[in-house]
Amino acid sequence: MKSRHIQGKVYDAARLVKTLFGLAVGFVIGIVVYRFLTAEPDRVEVLEDTIRTQTRLIEQSGSDPVQRAQALLERIEAYRELNRIEEANRDCQTLLQMQNLPADLQAEAQIEQALLLSRANETEKAIEILQKIVASPNLGEGVRAKAHWKLGSMFFHQGKLKEAQYHAQKALAIGDAPPKVRQLVQVLYGSILAKQRQYQRAIQQAEAVLNAKDPDFVALSEARYLRSLIALETGDISMALRGLNKLIRTSSTPLSIKYLAHMTRGQIRTSMGDFEGAKADYTQVIESPYVVAELQAKARVGRSFVLSQLGQPQEVLNDVDAALKVKNLHPGDRATAYVNRSVANIGLGNYEQAVEDCNRVLAIKDAPTYLKVVALNNRGEAYMYMGKNEQALRDYTASAEYPGAPEYLVAGALIGRGDLLKKMGRLEEAKQDWTRAANMPNTPEDTLELARQRLRGN
Repeated sequence: MKSRHIQGKVYDAARLVKTLFGLAVGFVIGIVVYRFLTAEPDRVEVLEDTIRTQTRLIEQSGSDPVQRAQALLERIEAYRELNRIEEANRDCQTLLQMQNLPADLQAEAQIEQALLLSRANETEKAIEILQKIVASPNLGEGVRAKAHWKLGSMFFHQGKLKEAQYHAQKALAIGDAPPKVRQLVQVLYGSILAKQRQYQRAIQQAEAVLNAKDPDFVALSEARYLRSLIALETGDISMALRGLNKLIRTSSTPLSIKYLAHMTRGQIRTSMGDFEGAKADYTQVIESPYVVAELQAKARVGRSFVLSQLGQPQEVLNDVDAALKVKNLHPGDRATAYVNRSVANIGLGNYEQAVEDCNRVLAIKDAPTYLKVVALNNRGEAYMYMGKNEQALRDYTASAEYPGAPEYLVAGALIGRGDLLKKMGRLEEAKQDWTRAANMPNTPEDTLELARQRLRGN
């Protein structure tokens, strides 16, 4: 009896385990099915599917020029987002050569032509085309609103905020603008306001899109990105990171926004000392086939600094050399690249090359002040290692006394000059520089510690 009782318990336990296992499997399958049914489609797959669909429509359009033109427009937009510029240009030329199209469709083709010209860094030609469209009295308000939006975007990226704001406001004043265009213009206007440090008004524009009843998904992603940038600018790093993480994780995020989010998160991680995380973000941008060359070059410049902090000077040189091959690299990014390479060259003992890199920074008219201060400091360091003490002393002094130089860079220059003065046997002057660096109120803690160590004789 005892054995049968035990056997019955074992059987009951086994049946219970089997039942629970079945329930667990069913639950897991349910989750998988739910996620499959509710998952957002991958953005690349959506774009590839758009291309296939529009290609079929083009082939089936026959003698209907309007249907063919509309399908070509859809396919061009997909090609542009996938960075397949040659195919986009081919379709655009086909579209521009089509006869008997309605005026609005012809204008849409010209807008695409302008966007492709801008992508090829022929922005002035692009602006000329768009200005003709907004001045045309015979076009529908929707097309003119779109042209105003694109004009505003181009001026915004040129840093011409007054012109950008004018066209954004013109687009918003058009009552019959399509909801998608209106929402995208609101994001542009918010971006302009953020650049002007009118953060509350900028937030209102972003929130208007985020809270829209039926938001366009591209506008929604751009509004989330803008909201993250505003959070970053106003010091709310946690909120900025949450927004960027969501954009990166969401598979349907437009590709341009996804990789801008990686860039921005890389910059934040760099500032926080998370160099491995920053390196991963920059690498995502660099290795993507969907990113334009200028953004990839900017990511290489960012990664070169991170690699320098990780003690990989040869990899720094590789990234900088690749970035500098991009013809239209922004002057600030070009100057940063030279600064980063000068640091790597000093680390590798290539002092003459470091001096040349610093000379290039100082020759860039539009280089930011702080980069010129760093270039003078780095050149002074290179000269010191080369035994050219007088040249080094001039550069350290110029760096420390540069008009508008940030205090933390002045402190670094004073420490460097103090080291040089000690080497030259001028210890009292060296101590004065180290003391001044140690007493500067906005000096970072690590720089303060360097000054204190020297004053202690360590």
